[in-house]
Amino acid sequence: SEAEPLSLFPMIFSGVVLFPLLYFIYYIFISMGTSITFDREVQLSSLLFIITLAGIGAILFLFWWQWNIFEAGGWLSIASIPAFFFGYNVLKNRLVTRTSSKKSH
Repeated sequence: SEAEPLSLFPMIFSGVVLFPLLYFIYYIFISMGTSITFDREVQLSSLLFIITLAGIGAILFLFWWQWNIFEAGGWLSIASIPAFFFGYNVLKNRLVTRTSSKKSH
């Protein structure tokens, strides 16, 4: 029977692929001093948007780990619909907040 390939090669590939993302995160948060702050009043659509983004991340993880492309594509198409509407509400509320604060100054 065939010998199993070394697990070293997938680990090296994963490290090479993840290095730019990790460097980008380091650059944004450490080098530039960026911080994440939340308003005191968090709206429901904002929380639901974060939950749908986490769900999309979970679907992508399951595609990498266990699913085939058709299962992942089906679930991503379902999860993208609420993510679109919740994201639209978040951006609309952000625009309303920005324009109302400019008018008051």
